[in-house]
Amino acid sequence: MAGLWLCDADDGIRELYAELAPHGELLTPEELVQRLDAGERPTGLLVDSALFDGLAPDVVALILGLPRVAVCTGRPAELDELLGSTARPRIVEKPFELEAFDRTLAWLTEESAAETSATA
Repeated sequence: MAGLWLCDADDGIRELYAELAPHGELLTPEELVQRLDAGERPTGLLVDSALFDGLAPDVVALILGLPRVAVCTGRPAELDELLGSTARPRIVEKPFELEAFDRTLAWLTEESAAETSATA
């Protein structure tokens, strides 16, 4: 499994993610789908909720089935409607505070850090 993936359609948000999480890999939605279609899986994924609007249901199910998923959203009620009771990713509400974002990044990378130290 790959490490942390950060996906957003907005160039500015990806630039922000690059500053806040330099250890993560930045992806556009198209790149995310291509990587998933190729069988690659991250240990942690942060995506924007708008991404779910344009994805096929099977891709959404695949994303929500990943080990650690966080969704950055300015519309948590709409996200609840979209996801229903099938999955509960971690939610990062926009605008987010840096402390909350840092906690989410720590959670997203926790498993991969444990694996790295176990194999070292």
